[in-house]
Amino acid sequence: MSVVPIRLKTIRIPGLYRFAGLYVLVLLLIVFSLLLPETFPTILNFRTMLVSQSFLAIAALGLLFAAINGEFDLSIGFLSGFVGALVAWLSIDHGWPAIASAPAGMLTAAFVGLVNGFLVVKLGIMSFIATLGTGTVLSGLTLWVTGGKVLFGMPRDLIAIGQTRWFQVQVSVYVMLALIAAAAFVFHLRALGQHMYANGGNKQAARMAGVATDRLTWTALVISSTLAGLAGILYTANIAAASPEAGIELLLPSFAAIFLGSTLIVPGKFNVAGTATALLLLVVLVNGVQQLGAPSWVQPVFNGLALIIAVAAAQLRARRA
Repeated sequence: MSVVPIRLKTIRIPGLYRFAGLYVLVLLLIVFSLLLPETFPTILNFRTMLVSQSFLAIAALGLLFAAINGEFDLSIGFLSGFVGALVAWLSIDHGWPAIASAPAGMLTAAFVGLVNGFLVVKLGIMSFIATLGTGTVLSGLTLWVTGGKVLFGMPRDLIAIGQTRWFQVQVSVYVMLALIAAAAFVFHLRALGQHMYANGGNKQAARMAGVATDRLTWTALVISSTLAGLAGILYTANIAAASPEAGIELLLPSFAAIFLGSTLIVPGKFNVAGTATALLLLVVLVNGVQQLGAPSWVQPVFNGLALIIAVAAAQLRARRA
């Protein structure tokens, strides 16, 4: 008697690799909603997650511009904290109105980007070394500006920048969404974005093809610094205080977001949609686990693991290719 082998039909999920992050995100939303029906699937909780992630998203988008151009900006966390402290210091100690202190902070951030660009483009210093150096300088300047203590007593016009709400949602969320849309437009619908990808892929080949690689690298580093400064201003205004340690916590999660995002939507490339998906994944996972009673150290652990897994996945894909 012969035995006929039974073959199980392979279940194919559309876009499994490209959209795996979205599938996992939906799964997490369902699981946490079932486990925490009274606290997790609420408008208040989703709004809280968006606001808390908006500052990180703005900084990560700036880092994404640098990464797509083949550079890594390690100064964003220190710069974010310094600009936030500088704006608070100008407002509290020197009486500057928000209409003057906030632009001063943004100009300072852009200037740091110019310095980073000079170090990388003109002096030929590797970006992660140059930006680590400027970031270390900024950490010292932050201690000088704050005197090593938390600054309180910011004027209302400055606080309004971070705490103003439209339709019960804080302005930082709208800024984040606008920047995500603008970055997606640049990278997917404009020649500038394609030139930046070419610059990050092979600078010499891009230069031979007529791409202004030096200018693009400089531009990307200025954008990275400017968005880090914007994140610092919004965060400082939102909490109505400036800490000498603020902003530093943005660095690792930003790298985790862009590297994890490079394995999603458009695998193998830093991309806006993947980064946005990674940011949502991280905030939903951390929020849900913390509501289940996990301690505060869970968040940096998840961020670190996400970064390691994403980089490992990218290396494996490169080897297979």
